[in-house]
Amino acid sequence: MLRSRSARWARGAVSRGGRLGAPALAVVGASALVVVGVAACDPTRTDPSYWDRAPGLAAGSATGGGEAPGGAAGDGGVSAGGGADPEPTRGACARVEVTTISYRGEYAPANVGAIWITTAAGGFVRTLDVWGSKRLKHAVAWLASSNGNDVDAVTGATRKSAGGHVAPWDCRDAAGVEVAPGAYVVHVEFTEENSSTGSPPGPHQALAFDVAAAVSASTAPDQAGFSGLRVVPLP
Repeated sequence: MLRSRSARWARGAVSRGGRLGAPALAVVGASALVVVGVAACDPTRTDPSYWDRAPGLAAGSATGGGEAPGGAAGDGGVSAGGGADPEPTRGACARVEVTTISYRGEYAPANVGAIWITTAAGGFVRTLDVWGSKRLKHAVAWLASSNGNDVDAVTGATRKSAGGHVAPWDCRDAAGVEVAPGAYVVHVEFTEENSSTGSPPGPHQALAFDVAAAVSASTAPDQAGFSGLRVVPLP
């Protein structure tokens, strides 16, 4: 409306005076600024972190509400990523180590993902680590396994790059009960795309290990998207 009205005014000024004077130029220029300003306010065009702003699934997680730059609780920012996660091993029976490798997805190198444990039969046990909780619906394998359960998991913001993760485990399930001896599987998944809305799922790797008197050491061969996935027993 602003553009069409000013354009008619300017054409009238030209027809009356033969050329566009300074007042007409000022109005036309102001109208152009309004149009440009409206386009600039569209976050889908100007804000690369817009991908991380949809409402999330993971509620009541260990770090509480939203995310801030660097992964702290706050307004929903993006973690720098790239380095290994903190390693709080007090009371842990084992830790999981893995390095993610970008596959150049649509939003690469930004990525969301999860590390979790299941029984050998596929029953969900516990989520150990999630990053990018506001977009975790795109971690489709984790969501299908856990139904969004990230109780007592380490949580963080969307990562700006692929890199190392270290996730401790205290040999307890999501209810805080010590797991029975037996065979278990650790899973790692991450995605650089909107995998729940038609884009391909991201890489997913699984590694079997045993829990007896202690957790058995286990190492997976490298595969596309991952290197160095291993379970490390702790004393």
